[in-house]
Amino acid sequence: MKEDIYDEYSEDQVRKLYKKRKKLKLKRRFKLFVIFALSFIIGGYFISDLSKVKSISIVGNTSVESSTIEKASSLNKKTTYLFINKGDVEDKIKSLPLIKKANVYYDVLGNVTIEIEESKQVAYCVINGKTYVLDELGSVVETKDKNIKEKLKSFPKLSKFKDLKFLKKFSKEYPQVPDVIKGQTSDIVYSPKKADETRIRFILDNGKELIVRLESMVDVLNKFSFEANMNINSDKCTFDFNGSRVYMSKCKDSK
Repeated sequence: MKEDIYDEYSEDQVRKLYKKRKKLKLKRRFKLFVIFALSFIIGGYFISDLSKVKSISIVGNTSVESSTIEKASSLNKKTTYLFINKGDVEDKIKSLPLIKKANVYYDVLGNVTIEIEESKQVAYCVINGKTYVLDELGSVVETKDKNIKEKLKSFPKLSKFKDLKFLKKFSKEYPQVPDVIKGQTSDIVYSPKKADETRIRFILDNGKELIVRLESMVDVLNKFSFEANMNINSDKCTFDFNGSRVYMSKCKDSK
């Protein structure tokens, strides 16, 4: 008969292994609990109103309605503000006429601020009773705002532009006209003639006129030494740019 040998060392090893496994199980359970709790909290946060946009403030706009900007931004009280793609929202807003820049900010409470920089208005035109604004970016936008219409009176007025399509073509070119000429222009008149359908007259503050054709307007006016010609040819009132030539006519009161 074999004698049973009591091995105290082996028994301690078994107990240690048992305790170690128990601790590992507890750690796993704790980790699963933490993951579940965090998932529950995060999920609940995004579902709740805490993660949604609380307010939308639009600043810097005077010509473009805040409601128009907010609609273009696609932001509303159901939007999760942490998921806002600021670059995408800014691009959407900048696609609006008369908007030059847009910056979107939000705080940890979900308050969104949209800062707007509008493009400068450079001229206006009335066609069939509708008032259109031309801006520095070459856009043409109808406005019904009485305050804006009143402010537009300080800008050059475009007259006899009966075709909106032609007006838009002009608006794309006009920003490239030298500032010194734009700054001294009071009126711009569409004055087509037979076989000269794109003829336009710039009437200056001093009463002189620059006559151009739309297709060559930017090129000829940028090559024209405006200030020098106003001094050297002070007795001339009309400067007609036709091709590479400038035809000048004396003022009526000049001898």
